[in-house]
Amino acid sequence: MKNLSRRQFLASVGPLAIIPFYRENPDIILYNANIITVNSKQPKAEAIAIINDKIVAIGNNDSVLKLASGFTKKINVDGKTITPGFIDSHSHPASSGRSHLRNVDC
Repeated sequence: MKNLSRRQFLASVGPLAIIPFYRENPDIILYNANIITVNSKQPKAEAIAIINDKIVAIGNNDSVLKLASGFTKKINVDGKTITPGFIDSHSHPASSGRSHLRNVDC
């Protein structure tokens, strides 16, 4: 290992000053839930942590609740099921059919 002088050492650690040394805590944690993840490696979970409307952690109650701070809102879901968001794409057959007939590219 190369010996560094104090000056060389301090010059080499300077870039570390720009790395954030804090961890953002979840805004909301939902726990005691039946979470369907649609992930074959982890199809179900008990808790979910959310920061700024993004899921940042999912797993068992103990591991996710450890991420909480005093400002985290914790919601006991009491075993209710949480599923991924559904997008309701539907059409009304009569108007959809007319629309398709009018817009046929030949």
